[in-house]
Amino acid sequence: MLAGVHDLLEDCVAEGMNASGATFAGEGQVVRRCVFRGNGQLGFGANGAHQLLFTECLVEDNNTKGFDRGWEAGGDKLVLCRDATLERSRFIRNRGNGLWFDVKDNRHWPAAGRTDPRVPNTGAAPELGGREEQPQAPALEQLRLRFQENVYFVAPGQGWFEWGVSWGRHKSYSTLSDFQADLAIDNGSRVTDPGFLDMLARDYRLSRQAMDELAQDYPRGPVPGVILGVQHQNSY
Repeated sequence: MLAGVHDLLEDCVAEGMNASGATFAGEGQVVRRCVFRGNGQLGFGANGAHQLLFTECLVEDNNTKGFDRGWEAGGDKLVLCRDATLERSRFIRNRGNGLWFDVKDNRHWPAAGRTDPRVPNTGAAPELGGREEQPQAPALEQLRLRFQENVYFVAPGQGWFEWGVSWGRHKSYSTLSDFQADLAIDNGSRVTDPGFLDMLARDYRLSRQAMDELAQDYPRGPVPGVILGVQHQNSY
């Protein structure tokens, strides 16, 4: 766990942990060029990590032990993190959500979509210490959550984007354009199928054409346990 203010984690690998690869719990932390792979529950978690910058990282093949995906399992789970930025990173083949931001009091919805705070399907009033009005929590726009210039890819049979913190109200997005238009927190990202040579063998070599297209988003330097580079014509 990193719990200090302005902690810096660079060029590290968190792999094969029993539960979470890492936990970030301090303000102003930076995570750069790190790998979170093959961990039992999820790649990493964050709680109250305000102003977190997570950049140029790989989050891959997590939840190897089959933890409950509805609780927290898969790529990551960020809880009550204001002004967090995840950018230039890859979330690949995680068994569960690739990205999970968890906030309360309707803050995970744009202002226009916020609902009555009464408990869904019961009509019961929320517990507000005797006050009937809804808490004055900031709407999604005021939290300033940003996904920037990411490249998204999912393996066959996996979902794209899930938004919401309860089964009572959540939403699935089958396309990046719908996700961007509805929540307005993703800017400059794109979806691609890079055509990896053999994903199951962690052979992420690309054709020359795909490499040219992904030049700025492809890992630079070696990544432990992964084959990178350009596949030759005689590779099969």
